[in-house]
Amino acid sequence: MLARDTLLKAYRHTKGSWSGISAATLALLSNDRDQGSPLASSARKAGMRIVVEQADADAYLKLPPGNRLTIGQEVAAQHFAQFDWTLKASVNYLRRVARI
Repeated sequence: MLARDTLLKAYRHTKGSWSGISAATLALLSNDRDQGSPLASSARKAGMRIVVEQADADAYLKLPPGNRLTIGQEVAAQHFAQFDWTLKASVNYLRRVARI
C-alpha cells in the first residue's frame, strides 16, 4: 500500500504524530496488526489517548495541544512525503521515456 508506506517512512523520519496516526490507521484498516499495533502504541506513549464514546466505531484519538515544535514537525513530514512522491514519480516517468 503506497500511502501507508509513504506515511510510515515519514513517521520514521520525523516521529510526527500525524504521520504515525495515519500510518497506523491504514495498517489496521488493511488488517496488518503486526505493523499497526506498535504504531498505535507509540502514539499512546506520545501523549495521545483513545476516546471511546458509545461503540468501538465511535472511537478516536485525542491529541495533546500542539506547539510550534510539533506543528513544524508535521509540516516537515508533509513536505518530505510530497518531495519523496514527486521524486519517485519523476524517476518513473524518465524510465518510461527512456524505454521509448
